[in-house]
Parts: sequence; C-alpha cells; structure tokens
Amino acid sequence: MNKFCIFCGKKPRNKNNEHVIPKWLIELTGDPNRVVYFGPIFNEKTMSLETREFAFDQFQFPSCESCNHKYSELEINAKSTIQRLINNEALSSADFMILFDWLDKVRVGLWLAYNYLSKNISEVDPNYHIANRIGNSDRAIFIYKSDSVQSGINFAGVNVPAFQYYPICFNLRINQYCLFNLSTDFVISKHLGLPYSDESYYTDGQSIKYVLTEGKNRILPPIVRAAYDKKCTEIYQPIFPHYEGKERIGHLYNTDHVRSLSQDHEKGVGKILVSEKNKIVEYPLMESKAWIPKNVWKMPDLMRMIAKQVFEFQIYYLNRGPSYAEVSAEKKNLIKEQYFLAKKVNKLFIKIADEE
Repeated sequence: MNKFCIFCGKKPRNKNNEHVIPKWLIELTGDPNRVVYFGPIFNEKTMSLETREFAFDQFQFPSCESCNHKYSELEINAKSTIQRLINNEALSSADFMILFDWLDKVRVGLWLAYNYLSKNISEVDPNYHIANRIGNSDRAIFIYKSDSVQSGINFAGVNVPAFQYYPICFNLRINQYCLFNLSTDFVISKHLGLPYSDESYYTDGQSIKYVLTEGKNRILPPIVRAAYDKKCTEIYQPIFPHYEGKERIGHLYNTDHVRSLSQDHEKGVGKILVSEKNKIVEYPLMESKAWIPKNVWKMPDLMRMIAKQVFEFQIYYLNRGPSYAEVSAEKKNLIKEQYFLAKKVNKLFIKIADEE
C-alpha cells in the first residue's frame, strides 16, 4: 500500500504520525502503556479470524505535519467534552457539535487504520479521508450508560469487511458509556421531513449518484428505521452540504421546515436534536443534563447487545444500498460478492454474540 496522510489522502508532507485513538483518551481509560486486543480481524484470503495485539502507542498512522496540527484544536475540545460526559456533567448543543465532529474523525480514522492493519485485504481504494468527511453527512449518536466503574475503551463493528466497504456505523465504549455512532448521506433526512435521496446509484467511478426528492416538511419518528435498543439517549444532526448545488436543488431546501431545523441554513448545518418522549426537539443551547440516559445497563448485557446492534445495522444498510443500474456487469458482480461475504461474516459475529 502506498502511504498517505489519513487526513488529506495525499503523500504525507513533513511526515508526522496521528494517533487514531488520541493519547488523552488512552490515558483517560487506563494504563497508557497497556497492550490492547484488536480483533478478531477477518482475513478474506484465509477466510479465518485473526487476532492482533498492539500497544496503544503503536496504533498510529502517517499524516502531514500541517494536517495533524490543523485538527489539534478539535482534540483539545473533544477531550474537555468527553471528560465532562464520563463525569455525568451538563453538555450544551455546542458540545455535541464537537462530539459529532470528533466521532467523524475517529470513525473514518479507524476505517483507514484497519485498512492499513489488514494490508488492504478487502482491496478498498479509499476515496475519502478524515478532512472531507467531518461534518459532511447526516449523523446520530445513541448514548448508552452502564453500571460499570471500571475504566476502559472498546470498539465494535470496525474489524469486519462490512465496515471496510461501508463505514456507516461503529460503537465506541469509553468507561461507563457506549457511543453508538451512525453517519452517512441522508441517513436521517427522510424522517426529519427534509429533502432526501429517493434513488441512488453506483457509478463506475468511486462516487454514488443521488436523486433527491422533496421532503415531507414534518418530522415522522422514529428517525432511524433500523431496529435498535431504545434504552438510550438519541442525539441527531442533519447535514445537507448538497445544498451547495443551489441552481439544481436549492428550491428543495428553501422551506420553513428546513430552516426550522437549520443551525446554519446557507452551509447546510442542522441543529442538534434529541428524542424526548417519542418527540424530536431541539437540544438546549445552554448546558443541560438532558443527554444523560435514564436507563442503566449491566455492562456484560450492554456489550453483548451493542456488538449485535452494530453488525445488524451494517447488514441493514448493505441491503438498502444503491442500485446497480448504471454500472458494468463486472462491477455489479464484484460489489454483490463483496457484500455477500460481508453479511456472512457479520452473521457469524452475531452468532458468536448470541452464544456468549
């Protein structure tokens, strides 16, 4: 694999290394020198599960010095937000903007990192990197709280082919909290009543073609239609950078409803929203404890449930992927074979979770 900066995708300039899991988070969740378990990672060549062990300090990847510096402020702000979160303190909508941006960074960073670790066994040619995915798509966080007093960090859903082909969701456990993160184009737009993609198509390039339709201009819960455990706090933020093509689709976004859900209408940035009593409302601008889940899980039960949920979500969205109508038969067959394998592996992990 050619080395590239995980932020911009170009050959690293004044090469630096970026810790995908930042040092402050490692220190916040236990011994910073501990050896951690990454895996099992599915090897598509041997069709087997493999385990890897690394010191967290080794889990770093190439970046440009300037890119690394550019995102240092986000890390500083994210550290403050995460510290207050695990201390059950009040958080504002601005804090959740930071948390969403940081989870975008971590999710895409892990996607690229596992691509490196597996030596690109899935033969995925990354067509985007951290810099062009932060704040670029609809996003959601489901916050689950456990009864655990033990520090620790875990990921779920990042070590399988499904995540390599379509990195739509993952779970990050930080001490007693699990942050189930979901993000991709239009994933929550439709049921928020916003313009959404009625049709999408694979292309023979790396992009996906979307056909947008007018929104319903009213919120229609549940916002996410994939099955998930609702004993959590649901936080949402619609993002519609596609509004930049104003000459073609601007009229779809020029409604009172869209503006009512917009934090910055011109930039396509939506408000931070929270689900309360089956209603979607704006999250408080001022610091609030509205985010703290009312339900507290037993940690083993939560970890088993969340692992299954990630794998089931990945299958759900693979099954609802773009149409093959505009690609060659060769590419169609390749994608179908990849997704068949990805779903098979996820079902294996679901079975393992059921047996635990």
